[in-house]
Amino acid sequence: IDIMIADPANFHAYVQQQAFIPLTEVFTEEELKPWEEYWFMTKGETDTEPQLYGLSIEGNQIIEKVRFIDERPIIGVISNTTRMDKSKETIQWFMEQQ
Repeated sequence: IDIMIADPANFHAYVQQQAFIPLTEVFTEEELKPWEEYWFMTKGETDTEPQLYGLSIEGNQIIEKVRFIDERPIIGVISNTTRMDKSKETIQWFMEQQ
């Protein structure tokens, strides 16, 4: 598993369990800036300040069609991914569908 999509409450719970890495470790500031309205900021167990762990993909037509999450879906990168480039490409693809 390289990325995961979850509703906000579960996503936050996974962040608390250190399941996700901050997206600032995956993307540059310039790459993230256009998606600012989709940022999901929260604090992990060891964070002193909220960090960007996920992006809202609410309204994504593929997710809407599948409709496996009733609430706002959040996408993020799993902390133990070994395929960072593929994770980044996949999230970029989802964000292009917004």
